[in-house]
Amino acid sequence: MYWHVQHDDHVYSGDRYVLLANDGESAEEIVRKHNAELDQLAGAIRQLRASYQSRSMLDVGRRQLLDHFEGFLQRKRTEQQDLQSAADCLTSWLLDHTETVFCEEPDIDEARQVILDKITEMETKEKA
Repeated sequence: MYWHVQHDDHVYSGDRYVLLANDGESAEEIVRKHNAELDQLAGAIRQLRASYQSRSMLDVGRRQLLDHFEGFLQRKRTEQQDLQSAADCLTSWLLDHTETVFCEEPDIDEARQVILDKITEMETKEKA
């Protein structure tokens, strides 16, 4: 997959740059779609927990299993936030390192390092 930056001024007022994958889907759309899926799963877990509680069937094993699933979903949400931040970071990098707005073949190694640095920075902030 490769990325390019597209100038998008017809949706929002003012200038805006959007990171697009080679299939035309923006990083923002990918994150939004994944978040919607996570919301559906979280809703299903809440319904299941409520159903068990209403029937007095929420024993320790079921509670631990539901807690495990909720923890998994929370980790996935964090990954989505990291993906959005990395996409924003890559967009900025592409804009800073290309003479034109469009770039189909960025220096992948340099872009990857920029993203890794950003994720490391975010992890350091979380630990602080």
